[in-house]
Amino acid sequence: MIVPMKKAHILSLATRRKKTTHELGELGIVHVTVQSAENDRLSDLRRTQERMQRALRSLPEAKQSRVDEQESSIVEIDPIHAVDQIIGLVDERRELDDRRQRLELEAEQVAPWDDVGPADLERIEQVGLKPALYVLSADEAERFASPGRVFTVYQSKDRVHLLVIAPADEELPEGAYPRPARTLSDVEAELGETRERCVEIERELSELASHRAAIERELDPVEREIEFESVRAGMQEEGKVLWFTGWVPAPKASALRSHAKEHGWGVLISDPADDEEPPVLVERRGVSKLIAPVFDLINTTPGYRERDISLPFLLFLTVFFAMILSDAGYGVLLLGVSLFFIVRSKLGGASPGVGVLLLTVMSATTVVWGAMSGVWFGYEPILENPFFAQFVVPEINAYAPGSIEGIIAVCFVLALIHLALARIWNVVVELRGAHKLKALAELGWLAVLGGVFNLALTLVVSEEQYPFLPVSLYLVIGGLIAVLLFANQEVNVLKGILAGFSFTNLIATALDGINAFADTMSYLRLFAVGLASVEIAAATNDLAALAGEGLGFVPAVLIIVFGHSLNLAMGGLSVLVHGVRLNMLEFSGALGMEWSGSDYRPFRYNT
Repeated sequence: MIVPMKKAHILSLATRRKKTTHELGELGIVHVTVQSAENDRLSDLRRTQERMQRALRSLPEAKQSRVDEQESSIVEIDPIHAVDQIIGLVDERRELDDRRQRLELEAEQVAPWDDVGPADLERIEQVGLKPALYVLSADEAERFASPGRVFTVYQSKDRVHLLVIAPADEELPEGAYPRPARTLSDVEAELGETRERCVEIERELSELASHRAAIERELDPVEREIEFESVRAGMQEEGKVLWFTGWVPAPKASALRSHAKEHGWGVLISDPADDEEPPVLVERRGVSKLIAPVFDLINTTPGYRERDISLPFLLFLTVFFAMILSDAGYGVLLLGVSLFFIVRSKLGGASPGVGVLLLTVMSATTVVWGAMSGVWFGYEPILENPFFAQFVVPEINAYAPGSIEGIIAVCFVLALIHLALARIWNVVVELRGAHKLKALAELGWLAVLGGVFNLALTLVVSEEQYPFLPVSLYLVIGGLIAVLLFANQEVNVLKGILAGFSFTNLIATALDGINAFADTMSYLRLFAVGLASVEIAAATNDLAALAGEGLGFVPAVLIIVFGHSLNLAMGGLSVLVHGVRLNMLEFSGALGMEWSGSDYRPFRYNT
């Protein structure tokens, strides 16, 4: 659930600014909202933070053995000195990169002159001759005319380098190649030194990578000090009074009052105004905790006045996971991995992580769906075994004729249940609200979903098996009329009806009706991705069989391992792309959620 928040106005003495900040940080339950402020201390800390973060970004990943890590932990490390070294090397590398690019361009420009330099050209001029170089196409070279002597010094497929030496008192043709500032050897020598130094810098940065952990440890208190100084500097001051505002979870408001009384603060606690957006604290209980790793991964937070969909998200994502992987063999592998980590945790006296438990539930569901559809590593002959064949449901047997229609029908049933759940939830919410007539609009959308479900089965599965019923048309039309009549009810019923039939709302409702059909069709992605997984697994098996006949056992095994591993990895990615999408867009869209919340982050500081 989304924990209710209270707004707290806290007052203290201006002379106790730093002390009050310490006391607030030790309490650790107030999400402080202060105005942005700056002081010398904060500026210095932010510069230090930026340098340390830049140093960490510039370091390659250190590859150390455990012995090396133990030895490095014994040696005293000055992280700030290491940061200075890293930044110095990074700045030098940037300058060297610029120089290398300039030298490479210069080498390209003087290359036609080879090792002829300014001194060589000056000696020719001292004897009364005028040298010039021309780089021409083959056709231009044939037509080239010069009053002096012409020498071909180099010729490629498309370019000819001509050296012209003319008397000093004669004019040379236009278009001569620029004269070199130095020889090609000199440029290449400096370029070699530059590249060598770049390699040395990379080696030195690799050695400094062993200090990464120490720098990260040093960065943590710097960031905490920045938060402390930001809170301290952002507090408002009026005469001798210091004040600031923040948010505290309603269950902890009494703890704030007790703390305020203990430290001599003034505190006023109130409910958030309708136009305020408090930070969001989602408190998941029971089985809902399992979905926490997914929300952490996608990094989304519902708005304060939106709903916590953790439980339906978990239930439906688990089913989507199974249908997307569509292979009981893959489910057994993942279940084995999760059970291994559970046993290892138990033997170590620790509790298995939530992520491991989530994988256990999802992999077990995958085994069930895969067994029902008869897919075990994409190998159809396995169903000849009575043990595996007994679990197969004929209507969704992946290898049976007509099973495609059965699986598609399952997708549409899931769509109906998933989206109808959202609308029923909306009905409950509206009935609890101030404008209860809006619940009739949600019932209208529920009716539209029923009609759209029938239409999807008729168009996609089978018109003979699932004909479009007249009642479905009445459901769609009646549902849309209910939406127009009751979706805009606020205070005056008649005004709400007139607003619903305005041109803008008529267009919006029509588009929403089309979207209801599109949302239902969107669940076909479960069938499509699942089918692709089964076909890739079968193709891998066929390719391995051919390799085994022609090349032997080892290549066949390698193909099996690589092909199924790749398919399993693609399946995991598809769950994030498609399974999460159906919850975050289709389901959440039906709920009217925008995921616009910001996380509750209480200010904590321990001296």
